[in-house]
Amino acid sequence: MKYFGRKTLIISSLFLQGILIAGYPYVQEADYIWFAITLNLLGKLSNGIIQVVHPVIVTEMLPTKMRTMIYSVVNIPQSFGILLAPYLKYTSTSYSPTQYLILSGLSFIGMGLAFILPETKGKSLPENVQEMDHGPLGKCFGRKNSAEKN
Repeated sequence: MKYFGRKTLIISSLFLQGILIAGYPYVQEADYIWFAITLNLLGKLSNGIIQVVHPVIVTEMLPTKMRTMIYSVVNIPQSFGILLAPYLKYTSTSYSPTQYLILSGLSFIGMGLAFILPETKGKSLPENVQEMDHGPLGKCFGRKNSAEKN
């Protein structure tokens, strides 16, 4: 996080995780067990990077007064994922790579959504909503920071 932006780390890690998860079942079926283990471990490594960067970027994006409340709301989809993840094992009855392709697809969806996040590296923490960087999506819809208005 010292050399790369938080947004860059999240997007690249989600992309790498999606590719590795999608390739894992096919390599495993081809009996390249060590290559399959390597793919699995690299996927877990990229997931670990995301788990470290996620709280940092959320904290740096949000205003101080609203940080804990919004951080709780941001983590609601994570709770749904924790609840639904055990049911993925039942998807392997018809086609074995299905569960891996679902997780890979979710990684790519997350990567797409990460493009609308603002880059927070080297910026000061916002004290209120007016100081927030609204990111590319906010700029598309005409929202401007108070510094840009002056």
